[in-house]
Amino acid sequence: MLSESAFVRPEKTLLPKPEFFYSEGFSSHDLADIVSKHPPVLARSLENHIIPNFNYPSNLLESQESTIVSIKRRPLLLYHDLQTYMAPKVNILLEYGVPKSNIFMCMDYWSYSSRTDGKVFKVVVEEVKKMGINPLRSQFLEAKSLKTTLSRLQWESKVNMLKRWGWSEEDFSVAFQKYPRFMLSSKDKIIAAMDFFVNKMGLESSYIANYPILVVYSLQKRIVPRAVVFQFLLSKGLINGKHKLLFTLFNHSEKAFLERFVNSYNEAP
Repeated sequence: MLSESAFVRPEKTLLPKPEFFYSEGFSSHDLADIVSKHPPVLARSLENHIIPNFNYPSNLLESQESTIVSIKRRPLLLYHDLQTYMAPKVNILLEYGVPKSNIFMCMDYWSYSSRTDGKVFKVVVEEVKKMGINPLRSQFLEAKSLKTTLSRLQWESKVNMLKRWGWSEEDFSVAFQKYPRFMLSSKDKIIAAMDFFVNKMGLESSYIANYPILVVYSLQKRIVPRAVVFQFLLSKGLINGKHKLLFTLFNHSEKAFLERFVNSYNEAP
């Protein structure tokens, strides 16, 4: 909520703030949306907080338009002390070679993790780089955020579970480089997926390492029904059993799947 003092002299405390936003390119609709999402933003000092918080990403990205887009998504960027909590982490990422454009892509989510300790942040960044993910790729920041989200215990528990399914260190490295987000799936979901692909479909566990996004898809709504179609078409000799084709079947959108694997075979029931 706004402090009572903000209303004592509104022409001095409140009016300059919307005027600043309008002068920088925000519309009245943008400002209304920002205030509705996070009203305390207007309680911040214009000179000491709002303007420096707007200028920092603008100078970093060299794009006022990109900064406006980011602030509209996450008004908390105007609330936190970016020079204290964000700037040191941005400098670390730049040191490791992460492009400014990629930093911008995740900047609007940083308001939630802006208070992460800088030393811990650097350790995680170094761990991600050692896992073989190129800092120039967008997956680098995604992997960094994911490793920050999961505790070390959660991380090690999932890695060890996958090793019990036959994954090597290289398998895990390949999977994580291709699609880091698969590690956000619960252990039960990962186990269920591995059981289906390995025990029911007869695939090697390393196959999932090459296509880790398969772990994320719903077994009941996507994987199992499409596997039934695959097995039927395979039994009729209408398709081959190549692994790449199998991944295509699971990865296609619903419309593309129906067109390619159902509607194309009118003679099949």
